[in-house]
Parts: sequence; C-alpha cells; structure tokens
Amino acid sequence: MRIGLDVDGTVYDWEANCRAILKRLHGLDLPVSSEWDSIYNSCTDDQWNSVWYGARHELFTLGEYYPGSQKMVKQLLDNKHEVVFITATPKEVRSIRASLLFVDFPGIMGVIFIEPGSD
Repeated sequence: MRIGLDVDGTVYDWEANCRAILKRLHGLDLPVSSEWDSIYNSCTDDQWNSVWYGARHELFTLGEYYPGSQKMVKQLLDNKHEVVFITATPKEVRSIRASLLFVDFPGIMGVIFIEPGSD
C-alpha cells in the first residue's frame, strides 16, 4: 500500500521550531496550542514575516522530528508499504528539505511539494 504522510505537524515539529525562532528573534514565549493558526495570531505581522520570509531555511530544515516518527516510517517500510511525504514547503528550501527527508527517512519513495496555503 502507498501511504502519504504530511510532514509538518505529523513527523516534523514545525510549530516547536517556529516558536523557538520567534523566541530567539523577538523574545516571544508562546505556549503550545492545538489551534493550527495560534502562532500566526499571537505575533505581529513584522514578527511573523521575520520567520516566514527571513528564517525560512531554519524554519523548514533545522527543527526536530517528533519522537518515534522515524521508527514509525521504518516500520511502514519494513512492512512493504511505500511511503511518500507531502509538504507545503516554500520553493526556496525544497531541494534541501527533500535531501534531508531522504537521508533521515531512508527508503521513502518520494516527496510531493504543494504550494504553501494549499489545502
């Protein structure tokens, strides 16, 4: 069976990384939230833009995977499933992100990029 997994918020802790960048750049100490847009709604446009446009490389490539996500993907692959990652990564960082995913999750079939903001 071919299985598609979203990257951000599923295997990669994008929100924790975004909060860490905002804390480093602006001193914001934002709590963990279950609302998908809580970070965006908790900062000014300038603060958000400094992360989204100014720290894209860091935002999409230097964070951590959720504990157990690499093991889970390996188990899927060991059980003969094909795993494809799906991510809305900005064009400027897609090649490095794909390279990291192929290294960090050996055996995945591919990475599908969609435009940020797409549903």
